[in-house]
Amino acid sequence: MRLWSVVMLLVFAAVLPGQEASREMAAVAGQTMLDNRSFEYVEELADEIGGRITGSPEARRAVEWGVAKMKALGLANVHTETWQMPVGWTRGVAEAEIVAPVQRKLHIDSMGWVGSTPAGGVEAEVIGVNVHQLEQELKITAPP
Repeated sequence: MRLWSVVMLLVFAAVLPGQEASREMAAVAGQTMLDNRSFEYVEELADEIGGRITGSPEARRAVEWGVAKMKALGLANVHTETWQMPVGWTRGVAEAEIVAPVQRKLHIDSMGWVGSTPAGGVEAEVIGVNVHQLEQELKITAPP
């Protein structure tokens, strides 16, 4: 994490105009190596805010958190920029069960940005899918 922080600071320093900005960024990078709180920040984001899917309330909270954190660190010109996203997504409850030959609840989770199941549910055959090769699986299992 420390290396990532330094790399990002050096990248920003490379694109900022002027020697003064480069010296300031080098000082910040050096301070990061001495007093690194990167893991603490990741824990705050992960544990207090959680998943930050684009357009979600958690994403908005993460932006607010980041602005407050950067201002508290004394960074200048901290601001957000407005942008629009037509639709947001929030993970809902996902339920499934096998109904025959025996009835069993399944442990499942919903995938981001996928349409909802119609009211009343859907009944279909169970198929095996390799989640690490979804694009290929869709080609094999999608209806013509």
